[in-house]
Amino acid sequence: MSNKVNIVKIVPDQIYLLRLLDRLDSNIQISLTGKSKWLPLFDVIETPPKMPISARTILKNELVFEIDDDNWTTVRDGTSRTMDLIEKWGAKDCYYFAYSGNHSIHIHVFVDISTVTLEDETVKVLESVDGDEVRKSVKEYIMRQIALATNTNIDMNLTSKHLIRLEGSINEKSGKYCTQIESIPDERPGNYPVIIPDKLPPKLWDLSFMKDELNAFLQIHFRKTATPKNYGPGRPLENPESLSEILRPAYVKGYRQNITSSFTGYLKRHQVQREEAVKIVRDLAKRDEELSSRLYTVREIYKADESKRIPGLPKLIEIINEEVKDGKLSQDIADSIILKLKGDV
Repeated sequence: MSNKVNIVKIVPDQIYLLRLLDRLDSNIQISLTGKSKWLPLFDVIETPPKMPISARTILKNELVFEIDDDNWTTVRDGTSRTMDLIEKWGAKDCYYFAYSGNHSIHIHVFVDISTVTLEDETVKVLESVDGDEVRKSVKEYIMRQIALATNTNIDMNLTSKHLIRLEGSINEKSGKYCTQIESIPDERPGNYPVIIPDKLPPKLWDLSFMKDELNAFLQIHFRKTATPKNYGPGRPLENPESLSEILRPAYVKGYRQNITSSFTGYLKRHQVQREEAVKIVRDLAKRDEELSSRLYTVREIYKADESKRIPGLPKLIEIINEEVKDGKLSQDIADSIILKLKGDV
């Protein structure tokens, strides 16, 4: 084995790291072999194992981006794209890297989900939804946006209570150790020191910048009626591709996610096919830096079954009127847009 290892220190250092992680999520559990039963941290502290601990659960407020491929260039470049984007989105001091010991790099990102203020409507929709399911969906949404925006293949199974290899563990396939790394290596690591983190990143990722789109996503994803509600179909729209130009003056920053969701619902109710709707929204949002997020919303709404209510023209009109009230759009332009959307002109 070519790693530089102080075998005596590994388990104590692993337990120290687990204690740090326990401060963020007291429900953390450990698997000694990766296949053995889950143990609470207290049991491992009371009776430390003689061999390195294999795995732990992913924390409730942790995102793990695993870029795994036989081709190291794919791993390296995908990790780099992901890192660049999350830093651009404010997570610069909120993550660390680990090399799995085989084909992948893990990016461990620690988030503050409480920074996403829930709207009253979202709270109402989530009243009967299990909190773990909400967290899983939020994590999956964020990870999927990053995967789409960076064109990177990310393991989406890591959004739920899932094991992740612990630094200091031995990868059974390669015989090499999992280790923290300070940067993304150009080549697959060969001979390297085994480093177990002795501190966590100094900050949690503030997700408040995603507040509007996460509220819209949660409302769409979890809203159900007591009985399926049939909205139509409405009459087919004439020249639907012209609607992006009609709506463009109202596509104002701060309202874009809600505009996208209600506009998409409007298109769906009026029999516009999904790919055509994607094309229309892509044109509407072509200068939006969060274009991938808007297109994801389109696909989610079109996937929604009949038991899920979707926003439509009434909600779209409500948002346009809010823009007028907030001084973002003139009343004359708003009236013109609404008349055209209703087909009155």
